[in-house]
Amino acid sequence: MNLRRPLALLVTLGIGLGPTAAAGAAPEEDDDDVAVDVASDDDDDALAARPADPERYGPFHLKNGLVLPYPLDKVFRGFADCRRGRHRHPALDIGGVGPSWGLGTPVRSMARARVVRVGAPEDDPERWGTRLTTAEKVRRGNRWLPTSAELPDYGRVWFFTSDYGRSRTGVFITTRVLDGRLEGHTITYMHLAAVYPGIAVGDVVEAGQEIGALGGTAVLESAPHVHVSIHNRRDRALDVGPILGIGPTAAQCRRGKRGERALRARYSRNAVKLMAELRRDEERTATRSAAPTSCGSWTYEGAFEPGDSVVRHRVLLPPAEGAATITVERTDALRTKWRPKLELRDAWGTTLWSGSKADRADVRRFGLKGGESGRRRKPAALTVAPPEPTALAVVVTAWGKGWPPPGARYRLTVTRPCAAP
Repeated sequence: MNLRRPLALLVTLGIGLGPTAAAGAAPEEDDDDVAVDVASDDDDDALAARPADPERYGPFHLKNGLVLPYPLDKVFRGFADCRRGRHRHPALDIGGVGPSWGLGTPVRSMARARVVRVGAPEDDPERWGTRLTTAEKVRRGNRWLPTSAELPDYGRVWFFTSDYGRSRTGVFITTRVLDGRLEGHTITYMHLAAVYPGIAVGDVVEAGQEIGALGGTAVLESAPHVHVSIHNRRDRALDVGPILGIGPTAAQCRRGKRGERALRARYSRNAVKLMAELRRDEERTATRSAAPTSCGSWTYEGAFEPGDSVVRHRVLLPPAEGAATITVERTDALRTKWRPKLELRDAWGTTLWSGSKADRADVRRFGLKGGESGRRRKPAALTVAPPEPTALAVVVTAWGKGWPPPGARYRLTVTRPCAAP
């Protein structure tokens, strides 16, 4: 079967979430003293469709194991606003993408993390701002934008506040990373329209999971954007640019505004280039949904057809009880020495098994065992036994620097043991 067109990866895991709660001290305030004047992608006032187009809104996975909080097509500013030799904006502002500046589109968790703080106008209007509910449209970023909309899962959402609030953060969520390169770091996402319904302090969110909708709370001039800040274990603010792969955003204060503008132009170009690469990578991935039986074997015959640009296949496995053994073996008679590579990812696209190894935390969480790379004569194989039904994705490509050769074929088998009668 030839899978030419990537499909949306829209799978929801059964994660228990409690009611929203405000907690703790507010994160650092954000200054809205730079009105961004950039043309939006579309001239109409229609909101971006939901569920959001994954080719435009991700999730986008980086090679360092993190996920972009939001597409980087329009980076407003990074570490900036030097005053008395210090940056008063120690974060990265990422502008909304799509119709109406991307209002209502997904903001995602950069890593697997625990929610430690949540703030919203409904909890404390004086602190987080007052919802703007008295007008149908408002002017931000030199455009008239709708003030509210009905969003799936969220219901009616009001995107703006009529004032900054004492904290100047608007709706925000702060998480503490549980593993990976940023373990122990806190990440704060500000100016959201709303936190994803049900997410509360103490909950664990996965990398790539939607944690809120883009908005413009506590933003009275600039276009809608998400303000992302990262603090290390010592509560020191880190430059977000290098972490996301777009280079430094912290200009040397002694170079003044000219140096700041030059650096902004550089990391903005890097961001556009990165997004092109990530989207091109997604375009070369074909996706299909699988329906394995609850027990026994399910087989899929895959092929990389000549003339097709697809270089990897992604097969979505629905949640199911018990363990499953996954194998991938080559079935073509080509003279090339290509070997199928088996990767396993979670519902948001985070890699659990790279083809030859897995993090210890993922081994425990998903019951990974019996991994075989498939680089030699044995088929690629892996057994997964999550403690509860979990949606997963199998990715098949080729080992080595090249892609699967035209005409390459393979057989994917998912086997689940049947209970004794």
